[in-house]
Parts: sequence; structure tokens; C-alpha cells
Amino acid sequence: MRKLAAAAIAVMVCLVSAGCEFSGRPAAARETAPARIPAGQLTLAAARQAAAGWLARCDTLGQQDEPAAAGELMTGEALQAMVVNGGDCDVPTSVPRDQSFFVPIQAGYPRWFVQTARFPGQLFSTYLLAVLVQAASRQPWKAALLATTPGSDIYRPLSEIARDSQGYATAVALSDPAVAIAPDRLAAIWASLYNQGVAAANASQLIRPNDIAVYRGLQDDAVRDGPGHGFRESARQTPGSWPLYALALPGGGAEVLFTTVNTMKYLATSAATITSNFDLDSGVPEPPWTFAHNFTVPAGTRMSETTTYELVAIDPARGKGTAEVFWADQDETGFSPGSEYAATHGR
Repeated sequence: MRKLAAAAIAVMVCLVSAGCEFSGRPAAARETAPARIPAGQLTLAAARQAAAGWLARCDTLGQQDEPAAAGELMTGEALQAMVVNGGDCDVPTSVPRDQSFFVPIQAGYPRWFVQTARFPGQLFSTYLLAVLVQAASRQPWKAALLATTPGSDIYRPLSEIARDSQGYATAVALSDPAVAIAPDRLAAIWASLYNQGVAAANASQLIRPNDIAVYRGLQDDAVRDGPGHGFRESARQTPGSWPLYALALPGGGAEVLFTTVNTMKYLATSAATITSNFDLDSGVPEPPWTFAHNFTVPAGTRMSETTTYELVAIDPARGKGTAEVFWADQDETGFSPGSEYAATHGR
């Protein structure tokens, strides 16, 4: 699903979710006792400098829509999304405002931090949530996760992150048993409950059922509407294969940034027309290679679309409640067949 549709989802989710706010930056993170700083620790000033350098490179390379530049700017999920979308960096060119940095205490490489920023626009601001990663000393910083939305609701969970008196966060082990859901199990549990539906989420008492209901409702609408456009559809979500990132909450628990992959499969039950003016979750495939005109595929044509969801979870300490999951962004990361000719000629 393209960024325009994703932006519409951001507004929709924001309106139906409790506590949505269009504020300028995350609320002040909660302070904890200072941790011991290891030698070679990435400082807050260095993180700010690294982010500024990455944004400058994104402006000069990524705005040229050159897929070859993707590997210099992105890694992981962000790299795949940038390549699929033709090399678009997907970051506004205005001067960032209200920046915040969440830098964990870490002694070695790869090292990473979370950045948020607001980019003013003529009609509205765009809000950025990025995980920047440096693989080794003297290697360039690259975005591993990159979310841009018109609403600042993605900031709300970040206000829960604990930072010490020097401003540093604490990374949480991905297999930590002290949180409600170990971070490395979160994507699998979310995907499983998503596929089963709200009743399963309610019975599990692991993830808030409403978080499942919002996104399943949008998907179920598309599946239901598909036959009216000549398509029979199915959808399934699986855990993302990309690295995930977890930062400590005060008093236990973790803030987890993770990905899942949603696969939509389409079967044309009759000759079906795909238009260049897509409606949000209309039940019609959205190939990335057509914008300018409509075309018709014959009955029996099969198509599939993969979309990576970027999610943020407030994962409380074990025994302290259920996880709360926030949608940050989504990127189309694959589509089959690879061209209009293949779609219309059964290849």
C-alpha cells in the first residue's frame, strides 16, 4: 500500500484510538538513576550529529529517486522499502524541528539510537520516527526502520521510555523474561493474534484487543469488498525477519520497535479492471508499477502484495498488564507479478 494510503490510515487510526494527540514532540521521558557509561559510548551530541549527517545524505541522494543510492542510506526493512519504491528516501526536505534522541547505553557495535522529528509543511507537518544503525567503526549511519506519518501519535509511546539523569536510555535484552512478552516473541504473537482476530486477542490477555480490531477492521473491509471489483482475496500476517529494538520503561517492561509482514493474495474471478485512482482498502490490488492509466487483467490472474508494518509496543513488566501496540507506518515491500505485461498476459 502506497504512502498516501498509509497516511490516511494514520489519521484514521489516530481518530479511533484513545489518547491521540497532535503535539510537537514526545513528552519528557521518565528519569532513572544514572548508568555507568562504557568507553566509546555514543554520546547524545554525536547521535544528533549522526542524524543530521544522515538527513543531509538523504536529501542529496534519496531525493533523486535512484535505487542505487538506497544501500548508502538504508539497511534492513528500510532498504527493502526504498528499493521497491524506486529509491525515494521518503523524508521531507524542510528543516526538522522538535527533535528527540533516545540513545541506549551500549559498549560495542552495531550501535543504534532512535530519533524523532517534526518536518513543517505548507498544509501539515510530517512526523518522523527512525532507528539509525552503525554497523562498525567508521561505517556510515543507516536507517533500519523509518516511519513518516502526518500525525504525531507515534510519539506517545516514546514518552514512556526511561532515561537517566544524563539523558541515556537502557537497551532491553530481546529474550528478557521479565517483560510481559519477550521482545523477540512479540512479532510472532502479534501476527498470530492478528490472523485469529479480536476474540483470540481478548482470550490471550497478552495484547489489547482494540489494537487488533482497528487494523483487522481495515483489512476485513478490503477482503469483503474485493468480490465487487472482481477479486477474491485472502490475507495473512507473519513476523518480520528484520532486527527489532527494545528500550527499558521505568519500573520494568520495554518499548519495542518491531515489524510484521502482511501478505494479500488476489485471484481475479472475472476480467477485472485495476484503476490508477486507488481507494483506501478498496479490495483492488495496488501494483507499484502503474499510476497513469487503467488496465484489465483476465479471469484467473493471481497477484500478491506484501506490506511491512512498522509497529511500536509498550510491553509492560510481567504480571503488570497487557501489551499496547501502536501502528507507526507501513511500506509496500513486494508485488507479484512484476509488470503490467506479466499481469495481463498470464506471466
